[in-house]
Amino acid sequence: MEALVRILHVMSGRAFGEVERAFEYTVSALNDFNVTQKLVIKSNPDRAKRLSSLGMPPLELPIKPRFDFSSKKKLYLAIETFDPDIVVSWTSDVSFFLCEIKRNHIAYVNKDFALYKYESCAHLFSLNSQRTEPAVQAGWPRSRISVMPPIILPSKQEPVNRQRFFTPNTSIVAILIGPLPSDEGIENLMRAIARLSGVYFWILGDGNHMMNLEVMAREEGIKPRTRFITWSKDAASVVSASDIVVCPSKKDYVGVQVLEGWAQRKPVIACDSVGPGLLITHNENGLLVPIDDIARFSQAIKQVKEDKVFAKKIGEEGYNNFSQTYSPNITVPQYLNLFSKVISYTKS
Repeated sequence: MEALVRILHVMSGRAFGEVERAFEYTVSALNDFNVTQKLVIKSNPDRAKRLSSLGMPPLELPIKPRFDFSSKKKLYLAIETFDPDIVVSWTSDVSFFLCEIKRNHIAYVNKDFALYKYESCAHLFSLNSQRTEPAVQAGWPRSRISVMPPIILPSKQEPVNRQRFFTPNTSIVAILIGPLPSDEGIENLMRAIARLSGVYFWILGDGNHMMNLEVMAREEGIKPRTRFITWSKDAASVVSASDIVVCPSKKDYVGVQVLEGWAQRKPVIACDSVGPGLLITHNENGLLVPIDDIARFSQAIKQVKEDKVFAKKIGEEGYNNFSQTYSPNITVPQYLNLFSKVISYTKS
C-alpha cells in the first residue's frame, strides 16, 4: 500500500517511556506503508541509532524546555524545507514550541493537559480516553480529538540466546516490558515471583527507580534470577526468548504490554487495571489478577509454568485477537485516515 502523504514528527521525550515507544512503533509502521517521513528528535544517540537502522536518520536537536531559540529556528527551517502535509508533535513542550507554525499540526496528548500548549493544533489524539477527556473538559472540540489504537509491530527477529543474559534454556522466564510502572505493582510482582522456584525474571526497559528494584530483588531473594535489560533495537527478540509476559501496573490505561505479548504469541498475565481489563478475557486469551493480590499473581505464573497446553492456548488466542484487531494492517490505515481528515480541514 502506498500512502501519498508527507509527515514530519517531532519527539522531545525521555529515553524510554509509553509515548516514546508509541512514537517509534508508529514511525516504523508508517515507513513500512511507504509514508514519506522526516523525524526530528531531542538528542538521543540510542534512539537515533534505532531510527537510522530503519532508514530514517533523524535530525537531532537539544530542544531545551525554555528559550531554546537555536533549536526552534532549526526546527522551523526543517519544516519549511521538508514541506510536510502534517506535523505531528509527540510531547506537550513541542506542541507549545510549534505555536507559530502555519501547518496542519496534530499533537499527542499525554497526562496533564494545558489548553494554551495546543493552540496551534488542528487535531489532538491519544491512546485512551482518560487522556483525551481532560482536553474536552478544558474546552477542546470533541470532533477534533481522537482515541487511536496503539501500533504494535510483530517481531521479525529470532529469539536472543538466553546465555546472553546468563539464563538457563530450561528455566521459565517471565518478562516485564517497560516502561516500568511508577506504582508499586512491580514490587508486588517481585514478591509473587519470590514465592516460586525456577522462574527467572527479566525486566526490559529503563526507569528512574531501577537501582531501588535491584535492592528489592536482593531483599526478596530473587536477585540471582533477575536480569535488568536495557531497551534496544533487538528488544522484540528479547521478548521472543521469554515464556510469559507479565503486566503488573495498577494504572495501565492502554494495555500496550498486553498487545506486545500477544503479538509474539506469549501467554500474558496482567493486573486487572483499565487497559488489560478491556483487552483480556480471563482464562481465554490471558489471565487477569486482582490488583494488589500477590498470592493470585504467584498462582497465575505457577499455572502457566506448569500447564504448557493452557499456556499455548491463551498465547494463541491472544495472537488471534491481535491479528484481527491490532495488527499494523488494521491500525495503520486508521492513522492514515486521521491524517487525511486533518488535511481536509484546510481544504474545506
